[in-house]
Parts: sequence; structure tokens; C-alpha cells
Amino acid sequence: MFYNYLFYSIYKFTLKTPRKDDPVFITVFMMILPIGANISAVYLIFEKMLLLPELTDFAMGVLALSTVLINYLVYWRKDRYKQIIEKIESHSMAKRRRWKSIIILYFIMTVILYFTVAYTSDYIASIL
Repeated sequence: MFYNYLFYSIYKFTLKTPRKDDPVFITVFMMILPIGANISAVYLIFEKMLLLPELTDFAMGVLALSTVLINYLVYWRKDRYKQIIEKIESHSMAKRRRWKSIIILYFIMTVILYFTVAYTSDYIASIL
């Protein structure tokens, strides 16, 4: 449910942008940003705790492409996004507002987590 609302929120945002090339295409790719930031932050924590090897550019590219492929399979293929948008828009306004608040909080926490881990990653191993 959360992932669908994340898709819906980004999709609605892309509809408000001046260029309306293909909002689904843009949304599928834009979902890389928060998901990638979360994966990077979590991996960085485990990297420092367990002394794992640093992620290479190739590995980051594979993760990004995997996310795009998953999003394509889940939303774009067979126009499944239309069903999800209809389902979410059929929810009550109160429920949509609640989920919008959760998504905004998710974006804020993603940014905070990413930068906190990035700036404190050298100290993680010594803290634990």
C-alpha cells in the first residue's frame, strides 16, 4: 500500500510539472531517488558495522536499474498504474490526506537519514 501511495504521490507531482511528456515514465524513474537513498543509507550503515566492501558505481547502477525494472513490472506493464490510481482516488479524502502526510514524512526522513548517515558514517563502527 505504501509503495502504491509513493507512486501516486510522485505521479501527481509529475502532472503538475510544465513538461508532461509521459508522467508514468517519469514517475517510474523518479522513484529511484527515495528508494536509492534509503538503500544507500542502510548499506552504508551495514558497511561500517560489518566491514563490508564499498558499493561500486556498477553496483549502484545495477540497484538503480533493478528499481526501474521492478517499477516497470509493477506499474507500467499492462497499464496497472491506471487501476492503482483509480483505487487510490476512490479512497476518502481523509485517508488520502493521511497517506499524503505519511509520504511527506517519508521524504523528510529519507533526506535526514541519508545526510545523517553520510556525515556520521566514519563514526558508526566506533559507536557500535
